Amino acid sequence: MKYLLIFILSHAATYYAVGAIIDTRLQGLAEDLRHNPDAPTQAQYFEDVRLHAQHSKIEYCAVLGTLLAALLSLLAWALS
Repeated sequence: MKYLLIFILSHAATYYAVGAIIDTRLQGLAEDLRHNPDAPTQAQYFEDVRLHAQHSKIEYCAVLGTLLAALLSLLAWALS
């Protein structure tokens, strides 16, 4: 049961952390677009990259969440 809890919490934590990083980076890029006269509007930019950002968030969450869960499970096993 403790390993399932470690697995769920690891994926939830990485989803939150990776999501915050990706969203912050997208906001920064959208702000930088206003300095370029040939750039699309922020709304158009977000429309174009939202799906790709969501896929990236899920992929990074799966990889990092699994690695974190494996490390924490190994630590829990070693300490018990």
